[in-house]
Amino acid sequence: MDTTLKMLTDVIKSEVCGAPLSLSPLTEEEARALFELASKQGLAHLVGDVLCRHSLLPDGEAKTAFEKNAFATFGRYALMQREIQTLCSIFEEAHIPYIPLKGTVIREYYPTPWMRNSGDVDILVKQEDHERAKAVLVENGYIFHAEHTHDASFDSPAGIRLELHYCLVEKSILPHAAEILESAWEHAHPRRDGVFHYEFSDDFFYLYHVAHMAKHYLHGGCGIRPFLDLWVLGHRVPHDTSARFAILDACKLTSFAQAAEALTEHWFGNGEKNHTTEIMAHFVLAGGVYGSRENLATVRSAKRGGKISHIWRLFFTPYDVLKHSYPALKKHKWLYPFCQVHRWFKRLFQGCFKRLFRTMFLLDAKDKDDPQRITKEHLKELGF
Repeated sequence: MDTTLKMLTDVIKSEVCGAPLSLSPLTEEEARALFELASKQGLAHLVGDVLCRHSLLPDGEAKTAFEKNAFATFGRYALMQREIQTLCSIFEEAHIPYIPLKGTVIREYYPTPWMRNSGDVDILVKQEDHERAKAVLVENGYIFHAEHTHDASFDSPAGIRLELHYCLVEKSILPHAAEILESAWEHAHPRRDGVFHYEFSDDFFYLYHVAHMAKHYLHGGCGIRPFLDLWVLGHRVPHDTSARFAILDACKLTSFAQAAEALTEHWFGNGEKNHTTEIMAHFVLAGGVYGSRENLATVRSAKRGGKISHIWRLFFTPYDVLKHSYPALKKHKWLYPFCQVHRWFKRLFQGCFKRLFRTMFLLDAKDKDDPQRITKEHLKELGF
């Protein structure tokens, strides 16, 4: 893994960060291992593009896989760019203020925008405009998919997933950050390319990126890509570091941001690793782009004081969390025990409890003396 990871970071440093590429032609075995790791991290298109242009891949299955991935990613990028233009036109015509989020914004700071791929389009609207925005999307052929704790998801006529946000992070996950992120529109200003198209100030966008990383870290991992975004935000975007960290301090995210930046510099700069970043790297690599069930169980077990507390919390979901799955609870709190029981049966038939106990078994099977495991002390170091 260490050798393959070194190849992955060397390629990224060359393509995105401007470092010289010092990589010899790969063997088929090395190419396969690199493709597996890069695919798990959502970076195969970027790695494959570099390796093919420098003729570092042997003819074979791995080279074909890299080429197909790069071609598919570029095609999807073009499709998503058209989707974003369509969405902007829809909201402009409906006079609904909106703010594009995440990859839609960050990719503009990469050497070439297609390097920063993403699985969906994320857009924020004001909470008072959320229902109207949903109706406008349906009128324009978008298919409503589901309502979540902080957004609603749609499928576009072209098959692109849209996440329509009305808040940026749930209070139950990052309470201090959520309180400040609720004031998102106070930190936004109109862009010149649209009357209703807004963007965040630099420090607020940086805060949101770090908060989003932290949220996914606590939910099983976020992959390497957000760390690369962090490098881009730190090295390619003009900014005031003191302003960025002032707002991070207010959200109690400074410790996490510092650890994430240290790991970023270790992977893509000249930074040295330490014990905290070593644990963080191991966790991120194990979880892949979207994290893993095992990682999630490890974090929650550490936060809740052990396996028994973790299982208890899973069986007895707090009201503030359960109300998002059962909206009727917001007006009829007395329905809480009935919704709890309904949730048990629902999860039972979905096989969730079976997966839960299998996951807990896997956690018990791990070496308790593993220096790279997630512990309560590690989470405290990160400010959680």
